[in-house]
Amino acid sequence: MRRLLLLITLTILLCTNVYAAKELKQYYFDGTLKSVATYNNKKKLDGVYKNYWPNGILKEQGRYKDGVLIGPVIRYAQDGTRLTP
Repeated sequence: MRRLLLLITLTILLCTNVYAAKELKQYYFDGTLKSVATYNNKKKLDGVYKNYWPNGILKEQGRYKDGVLIGPVIRYAQDGTRLTP
């Protein structure tokens, strides 16, 4: 019985860490979306990061894993034209 309680407790603790990821959105003063980023339970970037121009068009995006940039950062001009090959 003691082992079962220990197993249940550990399972609950591990599951709560899995769901600790948070999405953070930032906005310009006029309410337009400025950026979207997801942070893991260690408070490090983890997932797709997007940054927007004040006109609402995507400015850049990249992918992070545990705070480390994975792959290229893709950048866009204010008219939406892709700048990064």
